Amino acid sequence: LVTTDSLDYVKRKELFEKLGDATCKVKNYEKAIDFYKKSLEAAVLNGDMGKRLIPIYVSLYQTYIDLKEYENALKYLHMEYDLIKDIPKEACATSLSIANLLHLAKKDFWEIETAYRKALAEARLTEDISTERVVMKKLASLCKEFNMTSLAEMLVVEATQKNIDLNEFSKAVTI
Repeated sequence: LVTTDSLDYVKRKELFEKLGDATCKVKNYEKAIDFYKKSLEAAVLNGDMGKRLIPIYVSLYQTYIDLKEYENALKYLHMEYDLIKDIPKEACATSLSIANLLHLAKKDFWEIETAYRKALAEARLTEDISTERVVMKKLASLCKEFNMTSLAEMLVVEATQKNIDLNEFSKAVTI
């Protein structure tokens, strides 16, 4: 960094990202966040935008998760989602990550459920039944955890109508 021109944003971005990765390896997550933010700043100054910023967003939200700073992690997950929302498979995966993070952050049931429903809608756009099954299982598990029996029952019925087997949930929730 000392020998790199202060206007060489490409090199600075790369170096800050490497420093962030290195400090994560030694579990110095706070310092890693600083480096990743500097990498993001250099990328923006270089004119990078859109999907080119996603790797930095991923580094930031993963590191915030390591720090158990879920609100900060959610900020970058939402930024990623905004960039990939038109790609159903990626949007589904990111929505699932958001739902999981909301759960870790101990948000209320309805906020988490809404995120899972969004992931389910995106899973359906992929037309991949296994992706839809994964999301439905996670949603059923959430309903069960929060004692939302009626919602879990409706989900099992919905899954059955689509020939999706939710295994343990169809046994655990009687219709």
